[in-house]
Amino acid sequence: MKLEEIAPYPKREEDVTAAVMAKHHTAFALMHQSMLIDGHIKTDDRDRYRTSVSHVVAYYGIAHLLREIQGRAGREAADAVARDLWLAWEDGGSIGEWLWEWAVGYGIDPEAVRKVAAQLAAQAEQSGGGSDG
Repeated sequence: MKLEEIAPYPKREEDVTAAVMAKHHTAFALMHQSMLIDGHIKTDDRDRYRTSVSHVVAYYGIAHLLREIQGRAGREAADAVARDLWLAWEDGGSIGEWLWEWAVGYGIDPEAVRKVAAQLAAQAEQSGGGSDG
C-alpha cells in the first residue's frame, strides 16, 4: 500500500479543499513520525533523522493551520487558502517572490538572509555536513 492510496494529494485545482490538503499532510506527517518512533530511521543517521523530523514539523504545521482556518473562518475561507497554497506550489516560480516581499514587510533585509545562507553553505561544505541556521 502507498500513502497516495490512503490520502492522495490533489492533482487538479478543482480537487483542492482544505480538508483534502489537511488529510494528505496529516498522513505524511504521521508516516514520518511513525518512521521515527518505530525506529525505522536511527538517530545516528543524522541527515535522514533530521529530514524526517523536519517533515513531521512542516506537514503537521500545514495540516494544523488549514484545520484552524476552517474551524475559525469557515470552510470557504480555508478552501481558498488551500487552493492558493496548492497553486503556488504547482507554479513554483512565485514562492521566492512572495518570500522576498514578506521578508521586506517584516523588516528583514533579504540580502542579509542570503549572506547567512551563503555562510551556512560554506560551513557545510567545509565540514562535509549540512546546517540549517
